[in-house]
Amino acid sequence: MPSWIVLPTITKSPITESRMIRMGDRIVKHSPLNDPLMIQSAKRYEKEPTKQIDWVATSKVGHVQAKVFERQNLDTFTISLDLSGPLRNGLHAQYEDLIQQTAYWVSYLIKEDCKVELLINRLDKNNQVDRVTLGEGRKQLRLILVRLAMIHESNAFVASSRFTSYVSRHKQPHAELIHINHAMLLKSSG
Repeated sequence: MPSWIVLPTITKSPITESRMIRMGDRIVKHSPLNDPLMIQSAKRYEKEPTKQIDWVATSKVGHVQAKVFERQNLDTFTISLDLSGPLRNGLHAQYEDLIQQTAYWVSYLIKEDCKVELLINRLDKNNQVDRVTLGEGRKQLRLILVRLAMIHESNAFVASSRFTSYVSRHKQPHAELIHINHAMLLKSSG
């Protein structure tokens, strides 16, 4: 019998705090993806977002130029997916929405050439917190989407308090942390 894995959708869900999620839990309030202090040079404009047009270089050269940003180590993200309900244990009734939101953010960050790792508050076959180690590119996106697709209601889940302390101890030291949990659903519906 052939078996099929149905991957979660990667459509953007409406969330009011999307700018803060994109920036993670950092002190500075700019995105490391396009840090204006890290502009390396300019190149011919090729359908980049209009915010990336370098107007100074455009005026010097005579045709539209886009900014080229220097890569930096802040392009590393840890996404913690807490599927617990509002009581901070058990499985949230709308856990599929949280999975969809995670799929969107992982695909967004990987398209921006970021490195991503994923921690999920469920136990794997070795009774460890489910983790996809740090990686980048289409292979990493596929690996994470398959892992998200394997989440089932019958899995064993870790309580939010224990999961939060685990994430703070085991995430990549220089990675920006993005929490996806039940609070996001409250913000988007209210």
